[in-house]
Amino acid sequence: MNKDNNIIIYGSGVRCRRAIEAINLLNWSIECIVDSNSKKWGNIVCGYEVVSPAILEKMKYAPIVIAIADSTQVAEVREKLQQEYNYDIQNEITFTKLLDLMYLECMDMEQNLSRTTNDRKENSVLFECSDGLVLGGIEAWTQRVVEEIISAGCNNTYIISPEGEYDVPITLRNHMIYYKHSSNEYYDRNMIRDVTNKIVGNMPCTIITSHADSLLYIASLIKKRYPGKIKIISVIHGGTYNICDAYLEKDRYIDKYIGVSEDIRAILIQRGVSKERVAHMTCPVKCDLNLTRKYSKSHEPLKIGYAGRIVRKQKRADLIIKFIAELEKRRINYILEIAGDGEY
Repeated sequence: MNKDNNIIIYGSGVRCRRAIEAINLLNWSIECIVDSNSKKWGNIVCGYEVVSPAILEKMKYAPIVIAIADSTQVAEVREKLQQEYNYDIQNEITFTKLLDLMYLECMDMEQNLSRTTNDRKENSVLFECSDGLVLGGIEAWTQRVVEEIISAGCNNTYIISPEGEYDVPITLRNHMIYYKHSSNEYYDRNMIRDVTNKIVGNMPCTIITSHADSLLYIASLIKKRYPGKIKIISVIHGGTYNICDAYLEKDRYIDKYIGVSEDIRAILIQRGVSKERVAHMTCPVKCDLNLTRKYSKSHEPLKIGYAGRIVRKQKRADLIIKFIAELEKRRINYILEIAGDGEY
């Protein structure tokens, strides 16, 4: 790709903002943002105007990044750009390719990889916990699994997490690897370099990821360079096609998948992953075949529970406030119990 050409971004949502951050870190220029939703035309996103895709008819050779969250719609968008606007799709930079280029630019690969030596033979096991050790399902699972592994005698097992103030159990305090992270930016050059340094410093290693985010991308690029020094096991905790597709972007580097349900395993196999590479760890809960639901009784309050991280991203904790307002508006007698913590 010619970096002198300004980039066009298709889509004006959250992923658009991620694309803008990545492009800025690459020191490339952005021409504009296009979106098929006419209601968004004229909006300003991070200083760039959202315009009609019709502009592509005059810029069919300009590089474009399709930045939409729903992976199942990307092929449909490509077809639309070609058929309706005569755009040369050969000039597309996929969102994954954009991130790869950005991570490579920030990783300072040569400097970090030059530190690795061949005399270290003991394998480290690194469990990714990219949201920090907050009170949440994935985080609690990670802590429990690491504690069990350490108690079994595998002392070279660690949790790799962003810096923060956490209530870390005594059993894990010597098994934490912290990296720098800026709360103001999704992609942070210093964080990327620090994570790279931490992974390289613990090679050879096996990395267990629970999110398809920065650590997975960084580990994949290191593995591309040194395939014999790192293995990647991805644990998939969510069963949507979008979540599974996000992991499959790095399928060539992932050695093993573990789904938390048989449905996740089925999705991955349907997507082309061999059965031998996919396991599942279903934890069934016994319950009655037919449940009698009693949402409200006149003599006692409706009991409502929320368990999870109290964050807007992913968990949409902001909706709890609207939910409470609706309960109050309807004068419903209720008790709401929340188990979790977070910055929201």
